[in-house]
Amino acid sequence: MTTYKPYGAKELQEVLRQAQEQNLPVLTRHQKQEGIGIDFEGWNQIREVDPVNLTVTAERAVTLGQLEDTVAAYGLHMAAMTEDLRDITLGDFFAEQYTCLTSTRYNQPRYQVLGLEVMLADGTLLQVAGKTVKNVTGYDMCRFYISSRETLAIPLAFTIKLVSRQAVQAVMEAPVQNPAVLMELVRGMRQKRLNPEVCVYWNDAAAEQMGQTGGKLVMVCSGSAERLQRDLWEICKLAEPLGIGLTLCEQPEQVWSSIQQLRSRTVWHDGVKVPSLKCAEMLQTLQDKKTGCWYSLMQGSLQLMPEEANEALYKELCLRAEELGGCGNWYYQYQYGFAPAGETAVWQQLKNKFDAEGRLNPIEKGGVQHGN
Repeated sequence: MTTYKPYGAKELQEVLRQAQEQNLPVLTRHQKQEGIGIDFEGWNQIREVDPVNLTVTAERAVTLGQLEDTVAAYGLHMAAMTEDLRDITLGDFFAEQYTCLTSTRYNQPRYQVLGLEVMLADGTLLQVAGKTVKNVTGYDMCRFYISSRETLAIPLAFTIKLVSRQAVQAVMEAPVQNPAVLMELVRGMRQKRLNPEVCVYWNDAAAEQMGQTGGKLVMVCSGSAERLQRDLWEICKLAEPLGIGLTLCEQPEQVWSSIQQLRSRTVWHDGVKVPSLKCAEMLQTLQDKKTGCWYSLMQGSLQLMPEEANEALYKELCLRAEELGGCGNWYYQYQYGFAPAGETAVWQQLKNKFDAEGRLNPIEKGGVQHGN
């Protein structure tokens, strides 16, 4: 595979022109297939921080850590940022659909993107939306392009909504031998309207892959000192009768290092979705299959870490998720050949509209339609 490093829109347009002439796919997401690869290393500028509108505009090769350090000087924070994401670029974060641990408090990262600069497969450069929600009329094209995993357009720069930095933060952790009790904890926190900034659990199989012993629950609470003290007290009162002994973590950097390892070992990001109060049944299935997983308790979106990834295992897990009222990830279902018929047809129509030659990041195997 030939790799190019364009340093501007005109150079990128020239690469796309060459790909068209040579009838080669354009790869921006590190796929292992033949084609023309694009390395966006030079697209690493933070174009603007706007503390009035609470936004930042940055190019795709800027890391989340760089972005966070820059906006922190203004007393601001990128809501999706946690320490395990520090070395991941904006482009990879959105294209690979990395899970966001703060979504239950701040909503999904794609909803924090107010504007985009994108380039279509034919070299057309577009500015989509802007700094405020009022700039969005008609179809929400920001979410449209982000959700396509760069198969319909190449995002070059993102305008992201920021929030104020929290005054105080505390990290708590606890070993969990019986993950079924986590559902009771979730139910109790919802009843009391407790919403930790991060609430993540990984199972025994995931811990074993990292050389640890047993599953673990990690929570991060933040806010004013008064609110933090109250939330910690309420959560611990809920956890103690369930046998969950939460303690303050004296070395939070080790927690973030563990979560970083989980990300690096994840095969199926956002692998299956299950209603959060039905996760105990899904966890049991994963335990029976000796499949590692980790997930945010309040969301029910599981990241999967099988020792050996294959179509049969993923299909089995998807069917189990559907039995529990959830679903699999359409992108992986399409790759393995059993994506739902309706969603497949819609995606193919969009692909023909925005990339008629199927040049941008083609999905290798395709799907066989089924279902309604």
